[in-house]
Amino acid sequence: MRAAQQPTDGGGRDRYDVIVVGSGLGGLVSAAYLAAGGRSVLVLEQHDVAGGNAHVFRRRRKYEFDVGTHYLGDCGPDGIIPAILSGLGLRDRVSFRPMDNEHGFDRIITPTATLDVPAGWAAYHDRLRAALPEEAEGIDRYVELARAVSAANRAGLLGKSVVELFRASPETMRWTRRTRTFGQALDHCGLSPKARTLLAAQAGNYGTMPDGITFGEHVGMLDHYLRGAYYPEGGGQVVVASLVEALEAYGGELRTRSEVRRILIEPGSPDQSGTGAGQPPRATGVELVDGTRISAPLVISNADYRRTVLELCGGERAFPADVVERTRAATMRGAVVALYVALDTELPGLPNANLWWHDSDDMEAAHAAMLERWRRDGVLDSLPHLMFSFASLKDPGAGAVCPPGHSNFQLLTGCPPGHDFWGLSGGAVDGAPYRRNPAYLERKRQVTELILTTAEKVIGPFREHITHLELATPLSQERYTRSSGGTPYGMANWGTVGRRPDVRTEVDGLYVVGQSVRYGSGLNAVATTGMVAAGQLLDRPLLAEVAAGAVLGDPARLPVRGPGWDPLLVSRGRARQDAKGLARIG
Repeated sequence: MRAAQQPTDGGGRDRYDVIVVGSGLGGLVSAAYLAAGGRSVLVLEQHDVAGGNAHVFRRRRKYEFDVGTHYLGDCGPDGIIPAILSGLGLRDRVSFRPMDNEHGFDRIITPTATLDVPAGWAAYHDRLRAALPEEAEGIDRYVELARAVSAANRAGLLGKSVVELFRASPETMRWTRRTRTFGQALDHCGLSPKARTLLAAQAGNYGTMPDGITFGEHVGMLDHYLRGAYYPEGGGQVVVASLVEALEAYGGELRTRSEVRRILIEPGSPDQSGTGAGQPPRATGVELVDGTRISAPLVISNADYRRTVLELCGGERAFPADVVERTRAATMRGAVVALYVALDTELPGLPNANLWWHDSDDMEAAHAAMLERWRRDGVLDSLPHLMFSFASLKDPGAGAVCPPGHSNFQLLTGCPPGHDFWGLSGGAVDGAPYRRNPAYLERKRQVTELILTTAEKVIGPFREHITHLELATPLSQERYTRSSGGTPYGMANWGTVGRRPDVRTEVDGLYVVGQSVRYGSGLNAVATTGMVAAGQLLDRPLLAEVAAGAVLGDPARLPVRGPGWDPLLVSRGRARQDAKGLARIG
């Protein structure tokens, strides 16, 4: 390990073993494990707090809203996320509250059907057959295939052999391929538009219709939740803060308000001998927006993949021309509009479940019609779908969520892609002023009204009880996470549907984690990318090891949590905990 060098301004070390750009769950997981493994690690985050889409924000000293942690699956005793936390000594620091896994953690509502999705493949299968009795044969075929593919995917992820699974069912092997889409699987099973809608209704978990995602990724998401749906007690920031505690306890460092301008790349050398002995480009560190340079032989980018390749690394200066061309042409998954709502009353009669409302029994046709109306007439006058996430039901009694007797929930829907829908020619990263733009504000008003009107059709009137109302648009997402297209879901098409980069890149010493990497979308998937990257750098099968009970580092070094422990404060990093501007509750 290199000896630390001190810069002349005393602002911290200027050389590390590993630099992580961005502090979403993928970046934090990789950083914490590398620190526990003895590496000197620096995490750089441009925002005021760590967490990416897992962070929270506070309003009116009463309410705390989760940005992206609506629910987590597979958090039981043998779950992936508890195993990742346990491997750092964090299992007892994060508690997961179960949703209504028996009666249904997701309620799907269409004009002619209501489907409550319970934990367990067998129970899910029974509910589908009851909702679609005339399609029992197709449902049986679908569930059998989905269970087999999800089992093969999980086995491979945990380093177990899938040979016997594939021998028993060659069809399973075919459907694990990244070229097979969810839409093709629904076609293969001969299912009607209504059945397709009930099976794909939770597409808001990854931001695309069935033809835009692989079958393996869809059933991986579904299997994740069918293993039980949970909500972290205290919200998503508790998970983030716990990872920050581990990172810092094991010798790593988090610097917030530290934006990276570029990743430093040393050019490769051509093959002069004709033997293929040329050297690839090599990562050597980063440069911050203030001109500060920090060196490291290994860099992990948790930033948006397109921005990593095309902007932070300079495109062709670092990557092969075909990778740059494919990345430049990549399309993004759907963007999301989120309306954050607080009420001075409780909402009676609702289950501890998310609601997935669709205005049609053919969600794919309804989504296509919405986009066509916008392209043809410039009009968005109805919503094809709306998702409800009730934080005050998932974490009842939590003082930060809302005061007693109040409600805190989110309403989420998709929108047409591009800045022009919002009356803008550019986005937050382009430096375009937008927050007070009259066209932008008018579109926000229209969309807010449309969401409220739709929501009241589903759960009844509540407007007279609103105490806080705030719309987050794709521009908000772009501003805080620098994501291309303002989407939290990553790339839709990187040359072909389902093709995504692996964690190791073509640049020596540069790795990528996050939503656009091959392991899929969602907090569980991005945490997995962090495990894979750290495992490759430590040269050990980390995920399999921690699933079997291994613990890295010394949990006795973790800090004591005193009265008033605040996960948002911890997530600023040790060096900025006394900085001004942190919102409080109470």
